[in-house]
Amino acid sequence: MKIMIIDDELLVRIGVKSSIDWAKYGMEIVGEASNGQEALEKIRKTKPDVLILDIKMPVMDGLELLQKIKQERILCKSVILSSFDDLEHVKEAMKLGAVDYLHKPCMNPEGLLKILSQIKADLEAEKKPIQSGYAADSESREDQVTAFLKKAVDGQLPSDEAFYEGLEQYNIRLGRSNYSSIAFSIINYQRVMKRYTDTNRGLLNSSILDILGQVFANDKEIVFLQYAKNLYLALISMEKVASRKEIFEHQNRIVHLISDSLKKFLDIDLCVGISDTHSAPKGIKNTFNEAFKALQYHFYNPSEKIAYHGTLPKGISSKELMAQVGQLVIKLKECIADHSVYQYKNIMDELFGLLRSMPVLSSDEVKKLFSGILFLLNELDTCFDEMNYISAAETLDELQSLFEEILNRKACHCLEEDQYKNCSFLVKRILNYVNENYQKELSLSLLSEELNISPNYISRVFREEVGKTLFNYINEVRVEKAKKLMHQQELKIYEIGEKVGFNSSVHFNIVFNKLTGCSPKQYRDKLMN
Repeated sequence: MKIMIIDDELLVRIGVKSSIDWAKYGMEIVGEASNGQEALEKIRKTKPDVLILDIKMPVMDGLELLQKIKQERILCKSVILSSFDDLEHVKEAMKLGAVDYLHKPCMNPEGLLKILSQIKADLEAEKKPIQSGYAADSESREDQVTAFLKKAVDGQLPSDEAFYEGLEQYNIRLGRSNYSSIAFSIINYQRVMKRYTDTNRGLLNSSILDILGQVFANDKEIVFLQYAKNLYLALISMEKVASRKEIFEHQNRIVHLISDSLKKFLDIDLCVGISDTHSAPKGIKNTFNEAFKALQYHFYNPSEKIAYHGTLPKGISSKELMAQVGQLVIKLKECIADHSVYQYKNIMDELFGLLRSMPVLSSDEVKKLFSGILFLLNELDTCFDEMNYISAAETLDELQSLFEEILNRKACHCLEEDQYKNCSFLVKRILNYVNENYQKELSLSLLSEELNISPNYISRVFREEVGKTLFNYINEVRVEKAKKLMHQQELKIYEIGEKVGFNSSVHFNIVFNKLTGCSPKQYRDKLMN
């Protein structure tokens, strides 16, 4: 695989070239350039497979280069290099065809190699020769059908007539009007994939399509395809269905048949998004976008497995939301500069609350946002593995829990909140231990054994330096953790109490009421209204 490095910083180019044994992985650096104009001339000559491309460059920047490549129909993939401040530019680059991105402040050889290896595998799969025989012809037809349907849902067909011609050419069982899309994904996808070895992981995808093909063999107006990893699509038409009631009942029947069949045969659970209905083929792209948007609702509300686009709550635009997010990010930068980890945690709570109240971003957009925030944490020893955990999070709740764990680890090394920054090393150790182990049964004797210091001394020093008893502090931590769990409607009140370390629901209610002025139930009711 041929690679070109395009960055105006010489040290970056040198660093990328020297950080990986390219030949070992079947890759070759065929050129480098310091700006887009220089790169374009070299791209035409060397025809690289992949560009490692900086966004901000003189003469011609990365976005302009991507536009030129698209206009000239040059076939190559690109990986974007950026800083967190380039978030909007990164989104624009992805629209222009970039396949992935890395942030310079935390870029490392392992992360870059992982992305490039995946691109290499994809390119090899695309170039795989078609063998002779019936099986290869059948596979080729399936690939052609999938490619045609993807063009339809991406809005890349030139006209409605082109769509109708494709239906006839590939013998696809769809009518000529009333289209709707049903998008679905596997819940706990990473856990499900562990059932399969590296050599047979493709078996799950083929099994899903095979099973649904058999289940719906007698349905004449439905077709299935895998659009992306863990994203499947049922495209349906309803020529003879007229009323909204009939449309709803038809969609509902299909959804439950899909879910029940895959649960029965593969033991997998699904979350589903269902689009509105559009009369002509030109509206198929809208059905996909609507179904995908409805599917994202599960990310914010994991208890809701089926969502209809027409019933989604109306909110502000993603642009307006990102403006508010941007203000919080500015505060985060200030906190990180001051090493104020606990103040940072408060802003993170505010940010998660904002996202949860206005669920307009896709799950990928949210994950990329928090990957960027992790780069802001770089000076607090953020590691690349944490970004992989983010990408695997299936719900906003999971993402929030993950960040709490990350911040607790940061707090172990950087407990700098103003009210505690002058505390002794011993008290900081106690604070760290409580914040990491609040869900366990804590006692002075336990801390005494852990720190090898007498219980009386711990109690006295903690009260003198913190201004409250150790157990009052433990209760405050537990109540704050409980408040964050209140939005998880699937958890009962007593279960939340147990999760944060209270050994009885009565004790939980008493402490919560004392610290917040209301019972846990009253707090949750206010939160949900």
